[in-house]
Amino acid sequence: MRIVPLLSKHTSVRHPWSGEQGLASDIEILHRGSDGKQSWANLGDWSNAREYGAAARDLAMRVASAAGLGADHLVLDVGFGYGDSLALWLRDGAAAHVDGVEADPLRLQYARNRYRRSIEEGRLTLRRYCGSMQETVCGGSEPAPQARLAGLFDIVLAVDAAYHFPSMSDFVGECVQLARPGARIAMCTVALRHPIKASSRGHSALVRALASAAGIPSRNLLTAEQLRAQAAYLGCSDVRVRDLSAEVLGGFAAFVPAHLKAQSIHPWDRGASRLLATAALCRNAERLGICYHLFSARCPD
Repeated sequence: MRIVPLLSKHTSVRHPWSGEQGLASDIEILHRGSDGKQSWANLGDWSNAREYGAAARDLAMRVASAAGLGADHLVLDVGFGYGDSLALWLRDGAAAHVDGVEADPLRLQYARNRYRRSIEEGRLTLRRYCGSMQETVCGGSEPAPQARLAGLFDIVLAVDAAYHFPSMSDFVGECVQLARPGARIAMCTVALRHPIKASSRGHSALVRALASAAGIPSRNLLTAEQLRAQAAYLGCSDVRVRDLSAEVLGGFAAFVPAHLKAQSIHPWDRGASRLLATAALCRNAERLGICYHLFSARCPD
């Protein structure tokens, strides 16, 4: 879960199918009662889904579709969480290779254990974010092979993580630099419906406080027009910004209380309170002028 980092930061439980440590308590709750070995950790696209795993997968596929993911692509996946998206790109997307970047060391190690075979086969490389996308991918102790150095990724994806970077503008710029000419980037982000007016001090303070609690730097609270302008400044074309607030925020807000009730989970159980806090923020997003956008663009030639 990305929108409120209070969710799944420290407490973990044994994985329901493997007994491994590392799956956070709130993420385990979201998957409780579902079939299959899943550990998705995004807000989900609830357009057609009724259970969490399907919704989370649908959101990931929606981002991949916006980027035009296809067979034999070299993919950079930023903020992959526990790694469900990695398998999706390699299996359903038939990607030639996936480079994954994750800031959380526990999630990174979890994914390394889970996808050890793909790593050994040379189809997957996982790295810990070190403060700069360029340094993370092209430097450090495990630099990308020459064929995948800066400027040669076919697709750059960030399903539900971009708005947590210190500066989303800088992050998008680094993604453009890492992509080959003409490649597409796609990511979801929390955004503003309208610019915050200086005269609305009370509202501005509330939004910024909630953003801070959710681990979202205030500089990343941009409108769709500002996102388009920044992409144009970077030389991108075919910039698309789609509002997914109803499908994502509204869907997650409705799912959480119903799911807790169906699974007989008390609101104060470990992880449940964090889920309810996130659901409450999602439910009140429209009133606060907060929305959820899918952003994609074609990198300069």
